Amino acid sequence: RSTLFPYTTLFRSSIPCARDGHLSSLIYNKYMVIYAGLNEKDEVVGDLYLLDIEKKKWIECEIEGNISSNNDGQSCCLVNDIMYLFGGQGSGDDEDDEYSNELYTLKFNIDDNYKPKAIISAVEITGNRRPKERASPSCVAYKDQYLIIAGGEGKKKEPLNDIWIFDLNNKCYIEVEINGEEIIEGR
Repeated sequence: RSTLFPYTTLFRSSIPCARDGHLSSLIYNKYMVIYAGLNEKDEVVGDLYLLDIEKKKWIECEIEGNISSNNDGQSCCLVNDIMYLFGGQGSGDDEDDEYSNELYTLKFNIDDNYKPKAIISAVEITGNRRPKERASPSCVAYKDQYLIIAGGEGKKKEPLNDIWIFDLNNKCYIEVEINGEEIIEGR
């Protein structure tokens, strides 16, 4: 048993189903968030759970708001305890699968009575420039003002090799120009 991290046993409670392609992050330096993904039957799930790390307990979180069903392979990052969700794909077969380039916020309201609520909202984008629809891109926050979105998988499993910056203050995308002697195609 680790003395640095003594949480090797969780209390049985409302436990999320097994899944992959889900989002995960840490909020309020106390809760691990698990959202969406595909279950064992390859069906898209849209539920949200919090793991209270201190109390070793899973909590199912009520979701308010709408999000597309393309939430397998979304990416996320955290800015000031607000999760930003980008992209994703649905649960269709490879040829007809739907991909997304939508950006959402996920804000949490957690009280002491363990009745947490997550509010999902679409981010209004200014301008017409935006990344292609995709699943599984990388997404990181920079200086709490920018989201950097890179690569991923486009329609028909097309590998993408572009980089976009989303300015959180101006609500617009900026495509990063990639120069160099040799540009490597898709990751």
